[in-house]
Amino acid sequence: MYLLPKPKTIKEQDGQMLLCHSTHIVMTKEVAETEMHAAKRLQEAIRQETGLILPFSVGEVREGDLSLGIAKTLPEQTYEITIDEKGGQISGGDGAGVLYGVETFCQIVQQCGGILPCVQIQDAPDMPNRGYYFDQTRGRVLKLEELKKIADRMCRYKLNQLQLYVEHTYLFRDFSEMWRDQTPLTAEEILELDSYCRERHIELVPSLASFGHLCTLLSTKTYGDLCEMEDSWKEPFSFWNRMRYHTINVSDERSLPLIKKVIAEYMQLFSSNKFNICADETFCLGKYKSKKLAEERGVHRLYIDYVKELAQFLVENGKIPMFWGDIIWNSPELMKELPESMICLNWGYAPEQREDETRAIEQTGAVQYLCPGVCCEVPNKT
Repeated sequence: MYLLPKPKTIKEQDGQMLLCHSTHIVMTKEVAETEMHAAKRLQEAIRQETGLILPFSVGEVREGDLSLGIAKTLPEQTYEITIDEKGGQISGGDGAGVLYGVETFCQIVQQCGGILPCVQIQDAPDMPNRGYYFDQTRGRVLKLEELKKIADRMCRYKLNQLQLYVEHTYLFRDFSEMWRDQTPLTAEEILELDSYCRERHIELVPSLASFGHLCTLLSTKTYGDLCEMEDSWKEPFSFWNRMRYHTINVSDERSLPLIKKVIAEYMQLFSSNKFNICADETFCLGKYKSKKLAEERGVHRLYIDYVKELAQFLVENGKIPMFWGDIIWNSPELMKELPESMICLNWGYAPEQREDETRAIEQTGAVQYLCPGVCCEVPNKT
């Protein structure tokens, strides 16, 4: 069997279990009340691979049944699977553990059909947070059903945090100039996706451009004058220019209230207690409209004061602020000015990623996520 991610222990034994029409999926009352998705996922996987539609029940487990239960002796997100000739048992330390056990069981069914090998499996994640960052801005805007497929795939491989990044691809109520030529996600769609993710033990985290990367917002007639670079919209459009020239002017007193308004609307749609303000790649900061202020106070001071204001706004609204660490790692001592709950997202795209940035942030004592990109080296054809 090929199981992904590979469980910590797999003990194969002699014998087989046969799924048949008399097999029931038997849940404990706790699972029936809170984890019905796990039972339905198991039922559907068996139907797809064998044609059998196994009924649900609660309570007595008979020989030949599949049982789902929560074992308080197991740690959170941990699961155990036992398959023998008398039936199958899936136990989890919590609801997530039950679902992860079901997902592994489904992989076994997909490979073996209705004749399952006798085996004992135990697994637990090495890291509590296992995330995927999805850019819903640069490229095709996926419809809700496609976003749900991403959540299903994440659940299959036991990832538990999905960050949904937008710049102008959410239908903000008062910013039609920004999204009118797009196909933006609606509030209703995000609320539905959030519920869909929760059912799969995935935390849907909002991620919003709030500093750099504001090409569409800062190219509108209403807000274009808030761009750090004068007439930035006149620059020829390219993948690079849309990022490089569209940093908000922090020296304009209208900037922070505007971004806070956008954040306030977007964060209401998510049940997560986290919010990623991004604040990365602020290429223009201090070079044009805020140049005089930068000469007086320093570019890093402009950066940290703006980020600190947004972070405090999130904390006041019960959120844990997150941001990308590509700017602050050059002055890591500034981390101490941010809220203690702030999470620094350290990213890198290199095939052999260096550790300098990670080490610099680690020495400040701040919490950080390591966010590697998916890269490979191009083979030398010469």
